[in-house]
Amino acid sequence: MVRAEVQVVDAEKVAMPWRTRLALVLVMAATFLAIGVASASAHHGWTGYDSNTLLILSGRITEVDYRNPHVQVVLEVPSEPEEDGTIEDPPEYLLVVLAPPSRSESRGMPREMFQPGVEATVEGYLHQTQDRELRAERITLGTISVELR
Repeated sequence: MVRAEVQVVDAEKVAMPWRTRLALVLVMAATFLAIGVASASAHHGWTGYDSNTLLILSGRITEVDYRNPHVQVVLEVPSEPEEDGTIEDPPEYLLVVLAPPSRSESRGMPREMFQPGVEATVEGYLHQTQDRELRAERITLGTISVELR
């Protein structure tokens, strides 16, 4: 049989000095603040988009990422035809940032509507530094048009 020995310790002898407790609280607060800032910066704001130039683009959805913080689709936009009707340039692919899933659904565009192959028209603003990224203000899928802001 194993015997355990219990020792009673006076709480005042093992208590942390107030400076140690303060330092520990400050370190914990700084850690939580850093985590919060990192989370907030992962969700980019709208100030990076050129809101002076509204673009209207139509194309075919090729990819869908339906999750928070924003629904995102990749839109394949065909090149403009030449004067003789031929198309020489390949299509452009744009990352289109939409509203959060809850807002899309509450405004009549559930997840099922966002499928690869669906034709879409988006109205929005290009990002000033991210190449081929557009923040959509409105999207039209079939006969349904939704204001996203």
